[in-house]
Amino acid sequence: MSLTTIPLTNGDRILLRDVDWDLYQQLRSSDDRRNLRMTYAAGALEIMSPSRVHERLTQLISKFLEVWAEEYGIEIDCGGSTTMQREDLARGLEPDNSYYIEHAAEMRERDQLDLQIDPPPDIAIEVDITSSSLGRLPIYAALGVREVWRCDGHSLRFLELDQTGSYREVLESTALPGLKPADLMPFVDQRFDFGQTSLVKRFRGWIRANRSENQE
Repeated sequence: MSLTTIPLTNGDRILLRDVDWDLYQQLRSSDDRRNLRMTYAAGALEIMSPSRVHERLTQLISKFLEVWAEEYGIEIDCGGSTTMQREDLARGLEPDNSYYIEHAAEMRERDQLDLQIDPPPDIAIEVDITSSSLGRLPIYAALGVREVWRCDGHSLRFLELDQTGSYREVLESTALPGLKPADLMPFVDQRFDFGQTSLVKRFRGWIRANRSENQE
């Protein structure tokens, strides 16, 4: 099977059944469609081509996260949409974006990700425009991702992995203490009124003003 035989345009998704691990690896390493997102779980393979609105939202939320970390002096390491997979679990996927915080310094030295020995990212970002990421949560849980941020363009939710191995919604990030979905969404909602540079500047100004008020 070749990805060139699978017609995918922006926002499309397909589901393949009975795909073994070797075929998944072959498809994932194909040079012709490296921009595709693939979700693999025990023989089921979903392939998705991100749309423009999907990518814009991903980049905007990522920018806000990075600005927050910068303003509070928190070192982060962006993993982007690097494939996260474990053959022993027969699971694999690409987040829309991902970040290391607790292990940022350690992962800064790693050019390749091997979840058999490397820690998983602290935060994975999922933008749900053409499809829901709910089915991906058990994979994130199996891989041990601490937080998953889900945005559908209208709302943003922070989900935290609990001791039972399930995700529960939280009102504040544990990986980035003090940051709340309610802080980000007003700026996400302004994406049609302002350019990305202006929005990032406004968010940075809000952080500084809010921090000054809390210090008084």
